[in-house]
Amino acid sequence: MRKYRITFGSQFDNVTALSKPRDLWRNGIVVRVPLLTGAVEEEGRGLVNDKVNMTALFNAYLPPALISSEDL
Repeated sequence: MRKYRITFGSQFDNVTALSKPRDLWRNGIVVRVPLLTGAVEEEGRGLVNDKVNMTALFNAYLPPALISSEDL
């Protein structure tokens, strides 16, 4: 993920995720529910070898109709 500069983070839509959670938390406007978090950056690492590249990945897992050779 670092190599390809792919990042994932919170997306605030002011419906399901409010844009200022820190302020809401400080004012007690929260619902206390369990939260499960984690990271999957290395998930599946043991299943691939050093010969795999993005072109091979796209060819193996994406149907040709979804991605053309010009887009690779």
